[in-house]
Amino acid sequence: MFWLNSPSLDGNVVWAELQGNEDDFEILDIYEDRKLYVANYGSNTIRRASKEEIVRDVEERIVAAADPVPPTDSRTPAERDQIRREDLETVRTALDVYAHQNGEYPNTRGQVQTLCAYTTLDVGCDLAATPVDPFGTPIRNGYWYRSDGTSYVVIALREVVTEEPGGCPDDLQDGVNRYCILGTLP
Repeated sequence: MFWLNSPSLDGNVVWAELQGNEDDFEILDIYEDRKLYVANYGSNTIRRASKEEIVRDVEERIVAAADPVPPTDSRTPAERDQIRREDLETVRTALDVYAHQNGEYPNTRGQVQTLCAYTTLDVGCDLAATPVDPFGTPIRNGYWYRSDGTSYVVIALREVVTEEPGGCPDDLQDGVNRYCILGTLP
């Protein structure tokens, strides 16, 4: 909704997305005289919220981000990375089936988004296979997706940092922290 803002961010309504970091506190301070609302896209609601409630939510997000989610089982990071590589191949197959049936891949308009962690916002949630990261929590999903409808890239964040290239396009390549698969319509 940010595109609805006036260019100088001085309109009657200012849209901002909670980032879960210190930037949120700065935004709250800049617009301290404003009424605050929280939108929940999952339930399609907007409700009034207090600054204290938002600050508490942001503080919880900061703590959660600083405290990594423990694995749900005893697999090693290397074993979880192997599962991620296998999951990417499963997604590739599901995308090929989807494109065969629909004439294009689920289209994110070139924007990177989670691979169905947010079922009401992400495209492609009707794929035959949308894996959950081996950590086991979809909200902390380590899978991401980008497509223009004719080509795609699926990204898995990996735990083990190695010299092995991840196969990602240049604009998504951070060297060693991602695996990628790419596809293009024939």
